[in-house]
Amino acid sequence: MARSRGGDLPVEDWLAMVAGLAVVVVFCGCAVRWSALVPPDDGAGPYRTPERVHTVLVVVGVLGLAALVLAARAWWADAGASWFSAGALVTIGAMLLLGLYMPRVEAQIVADGFGDTWYGTDTDGRFSLYNTTGEPVTVCLGLSGDCDAGAPGPPELRSPGLTIPAGHRRTVRTPGRAGNFKLTLVGPGISHRDAILHTEVPPSS
Repeated sequence: MARSRGGDLPVEDWLAMVAGLAVVVVFCGCAVRWSALVPPDDGAGPYRTPERVHTVLVVVGVLGLAALVLAARAWWADAGASWFSAGALVTIGAMLLLGLYMPRVEAQIVADGFGDTWYGTDTDGRFSLYNTTGEPVTVCLGLSGDCDAGAPGPPELRSPGLTIPAGHRRTVRTPGRAGNFKLTLVGPGISHRDAILHTEVPPSS
């Protein structure tokens, strides 16, 4: 069995230790939504840009190939540490894909206003607004383009509202209670300016 330069531990054991540590780091990074692993809530463009998808798929492919090599090594040499390392690499790849494709509730704002008239999500969750147009747009709680300072809903959307730059997305926290909250877009030339944000208490586990 191949050993490290110091002769203290087999190379397979060192690889297993590094792979195990990498699993912990990637898991913690996904849990805290580290932007290198999970697309950030606020930023330019869609969450899954073609460049980001390509990068993640390349990394996952490399991890998968390395896992196959380690699995072959484990089968050939009956090395349990290599089995562990292969499993760790597969786990890392799965977490990278999960971070990229985790479900999100998003309202797209298009040229004539909201892309849909109704959006449903959980209480105390995240609700994203993506301005796909070439101009900044303001979203607030209200009706027919008029912001209502007393309307219930996400605090960030209270009058005078939240202005989203062109081609950017912003994420707000949904209320802690179930209900229907009226959203409206401020500005001229919008035909679909109103939408409903519906929140429900998630089922208890």
